[in-house]
Amino acid sequence: MNTNQLQQFAADARRALMGAIEPRVREALDPASALYADNRTACEHLRGAAPSATDHKAFDAYVEQVTERYAYRWFNRIIAFRYMDVHGYTVTPVVSSADPKNVNGLPEILTAARRGEYDERVFGPAIRTNEAIRQRVEAILDGDITTADPQGAAYGLLMAAACNYWHTSLPFLFDEPNTIEGTIDVVLMPQNLLADGSPLREAIKVSMRCGRSERQRRNHRLALPVLHRTTQG
Repeated sequence: MNTNQLQQFAADARRALMGAIEPRVREALDPASALYADNRTACEHLRGAAPSATDHKAFDAYVEQVTERYAYRWFNRIIAFRYMDVHGYTVTPVVSSADPKNVNGLPEILTAARRGEYDERVFGPAIRTNEAIRQRVEAILDGDITTADPQGAAYGLLMAAACNYWHTSLPFLFDEPNTIEGTIDVVLMPQNLLADGSPLREAIKVSMRCGRSERQRRNHRLALPVLHRTTQG
């Protein structure tokens, strides 16, 4: 196994995620932004812990701290979902296509939603937040809600619903739905996860290049690094 390749992927993914999340953090801290207006409670919570924006050095340090924290969190979630997809824990794969070896296919959870199919364990009445997410996804995909990137917007919501579902089993990795922390997670979710070269896409490529075949790996731990947060936020 090429551990240098794994280390390079981890470093590249960290930089990419921080680059994607930092603008979201700054927007979330700006009361004049649309993101702030749409997620006022979560953004006010973030802003309440921030130094004054007039103290540029302290404010930038806070932005960096929050950015780093959520970059690590989203990296670990992407890796966890890839592992669970490959090993069949997710009935509908969250980051992988229906064929886990297809590195270019859309995540099956999105493909299924486009067909009008939803895993009732995830989107059923047991998690009411996810019922509302399902309705919003359908409205986006049907064109009833307009957005610049319907596919990306729908996938972000589907990813959030999957995180909500897995909270019960993996609370250290996925926050409880309908909490401030859970909402901040969604607000600071990196955008363009479906783009070629995104950390999500690269995680799938690296797992295919560095591991053994999917069948051979079923009784082994997926060999991808997990980044651990080193700062408190």
